[in-house]
Amino acid sequence: MKFPIVDVFKKYYKFVIVGTLLLLGNGIIYYGEIAYMPTYLGLYTKLSAASIDLAVLVTNLVWLFSSPIAGYLSDRVRSRRAWISSIFIIMIILAYPVILLLHSGYLPFVLFSGIILGLIISFQYAVIPAFLSENSDSSVRYSFIAFSINLGVALSSFGPFLGTYLSTVMKNSVLGIVILVIASSLAGFIAMMFSPRDNIDAELN
Repeated sequence: MKFPIVDVFKKYYKFVIVGTLLLLGNGIIYYGEIAYMPTYLGLYTKLSAASIDLAVLVTNLVWLFSSPIAGYLSDRVRSRRAWISSIFIIMIILAYPVILLLHSGYLPFVLFSGIILGLIISFQYAVIPAFLSENSDSSVRYSFIAFSINLGVALSSFGPFLGTYLSTVMKNSVLGIVILVIASSLAGFIAMMFSPRDNIDAELN
């Protein structure tokens, strides 16, 4: 009887760490900002429930419709490592202004922030499955991807709690979230520096 997960830890343990940190960084962007958005806006702004729902809807619609475009463009760029790493850098740069726009409570600013977040999450998340698949052997691919994604997502799901905790400790509802997002994005970026080379033409048997 074969246990693919055993081979994953024997042959791909370094890539498991990379994949987990990659999904952690990406997941914090989602859980710490997008999924947390309704609660955050409800706590720190005076927006109505309808306006908050609109902001969440716009963010997710942008994510939905830009994901295929991101996948197509990443194929054209031919370097998923550079693509994913660049999105982490962009998130580090934009973390403060994006959260500041949300915190403003001014609906046009909030919607603009949501559009940015929708683009960032789609332009990264749409590419990650292909990157992981192209760099793992078919005999362990499902086990490797399932473990890395689920562990990374499980850890990143604490994003709202950690963001709230940091905001409370720092007594600053903007910086608490910003520090969390920057730290996780930096971890994801560093992990990408240790990831395998692009294997974009690999046959996924």
